[in-house]
Amino acid sequence: MCLSTPYWMCVEIEGSPDLPYVYVNSSGTIKNSKPIQVVSTCSLETYAFPFDIQNCSLTFSSVLHTVQDVDLAFLRSREDIKHDKKEFLNDSEWELLSVSSTYSILQSGAGDFAQIQFNVVIRRRPLVYVVNLLIPSIFLMLVDLGSFYLPPTCRARIVFKTSVLVGYTVFRVNMSDEMPRSALSTPLIGVFFTVCMAFLVISLFKSILLVRFLHDEWSHGQEWPLLCLRGDADADGPRMDPRAQLAGVPEPPIRRDPQVQPGSLKEVWFQLKSISTYFQTWEQADRKGVKWLALLERLDRLLFQAYAILLGLYTVTLCSLWALWGSSSTLYRAECKSHTSSVS
Repeated sequence: MCLSTPYWMCVEIEGSPDLPYVYVNSSGTIKNSKPIQVVSTCSLETYAFPFDIQNCSLTFSSVLHTVQDVDLAFLRSREDIKHDKKEFLNDSEWELLSVSSTYSILQSGAGDFAQIQFNVVIRRRPLVYVVNLLIPSIFLMLVDLGSFYLPPTCRARIVFKTSVLVGYTVFRVNMSDEMPRSALSTPLIGVFFTVCMAFLVISLFKSILLVRFLHDEWSHGQEWPLLCLRGDADADGPRMDPRAQLAGVPEPPIRRDPQVQPGSLKEVWFQLKSISTYFQTWEQADRKGVKWLALLERLDRLLFQAYAILLGLYTVTLCSLWALWGSSSTLYRAECKSHTSSVS
């Protein structure tokens, strides 16, 4: 007996259980039922992992004896096979959906050979992979989205996003053994993990860019000269506010009439005028700093919206591909069932 799956391979009789008895009825018919244990392989399509549906084809035929010598027949009807299919693969990773069978005669130059083909349709139970792979990855992405509520001036945001990225990397390394290995196709879930890591890197780069803009603005004009009031104690005069230096406002000059005597009303007036100029400069710097922070917050909000839209579009696309694969597999199973019923 040989088996095609789709590669031809012979079944060893020694590997099957031996039954040392036969059935003899009153009409003289002798029935020798010998079970055959078949160990086969099936080429799996892991594109939609873990929501994949596999179709394994098993074809039994004799390559030495023609249909006139050895004929093949079903021991049970197709309805009986459909009724007790739940007895197979009950507690395993796979769920048996259907077992369709067809009988045909293969015509060749050496003669006609009888063959029986079984199409075993199985579906992977995805719950364990959803809990161990998809849900933790989604939680980490939600945590990264939540980090956008930190103000752009908070440098702890970069530390937080770096921690999320490192945690996601460790998660991917630990869960790599759960992924199917195939050199022919890449599962959609593998692409999902890669794109999620790319989103985390983009989010971290965006935060670094905002902090860099803020640092450049703060470091603009690092010299903080003293705003001195002309008098006997120049070192005790008020300082130029750093925000005035950030705003690029020059230090107000202090002019003094050389004819004004110290302690006179004009000297007091010049001192009050210097203080007034100082507070005006401080107010201008404060307004410019507020405008700059508002611009950064608006830019951060815009980048967050673009980030969320791209992440949402990718999620919808991935779910659509999974749903499309599931619908196409369901349609294929329906065609197989209709073909089997037409043959019978």
